[in-house]
Amino acid sequence: MFADHKLIPETIMEFGSTQIIKESVEAGLGISFLSTSAIRKELELVRLKVFDIPGFPIRRPFTLVTQDTAFRTKAMVVFFKAIKAN
Repeated sequence: MFADHKLIPETIMEFGSTQIIKESVEAGLGISFLSTSAIRKELELVRLKVFDIPGFPIRRPFTLVTQDTAFRTKAMVVFFKAIKAN
């Protein structure tokens, strides 16, 4: 993906959580690719900024995985309905 957009980072850092990534970007340590839903609060508080880059956002498929059981809590039913609507 970097090569497709002719991006060559000088330094690459890896972190174990999205929260640490967001805090590192807020601290000015660099930039990151994160889901808009992961930075919703930071965008509302104007703590992070989204750059308009041709070819972005990147769309990717997700798979829903659940237990093999007929039992569904109300929260599960509402969640399934919400994600299927998008």
